[in-house]
Amino acid sequence: MAEMNEPNMEEVTAKLHKEIDAVPEADRVLLLRLVQSYREGVCEEKDTSNELSPAESFRAGWRDMKAGRTYPIDTLWDRVEAS
Repeated sequence: MAEMNEPNMEEVTAKLHKEIDAVPEADRVLLLRLVQSYREGVCEEKDTSNELSPAESFRAGWRDMKAGRTYPIDTLWDRVEAS
């Protein structure tokens, strides 16, 4: 059996930064939300200080829609890879 080595956290961080830099700026808000949701899902203690209320979340989505930051529904699954 192969020995598992501890990951080099500097390499992991550098790879994360490289991946983030490769995301188009228009999609980075969505990436941020994804990362925050992931972090919240794996952390036992939730920090709700940055969490939007349902009303605030709706208003943010409404602002995005009014500003044209939307995607056609037929492209919803375009960038999702099936396993």
